[in-house]
Amino acid sequence: MSSMEDNKNLVRRLFQEFWNGRNLAIADKFIAASFLDHVPGRPAELPAGPEGFKLWGSALHAAYPDTHYTIDDMLAEGDKVVSHWTAHGTHQGVLMGIPATAKQVTVTGIRSS
Repeated sequence: MSSMEDNKNLVRRLFQEFWNGRNLAIADKFIAASFLDHVPGRPAELPAGPEGFKLWGSALHAAYPDTHYTIDDMLAEGDKVVSHWTAHGTHQGVLMGIPATAKQVTVTGIRSS
């Protein structure tokens, strides 16, 4: 298997285990200490590295406990992987001061890893 396929499999595993499986501890294996996520809505005061990633993931999991992520497409070049993904869930908890609405949401995104 090529290193690009290995890298794509690591990204798939992060989606499956961290986001869908809600296994926050896996971030310690996958997220570099210097990693800083630049996603809309992520509180700036969260620390870099696995700890910040776990705190943000925990907040999203609490607000959208039934969310499921699907990788729609994935490209790899060298040591870079880009994923186009879709998430579906229900807003069931407070997120960034916004109370639960019980509304279904669908979010799409592109992530470079």
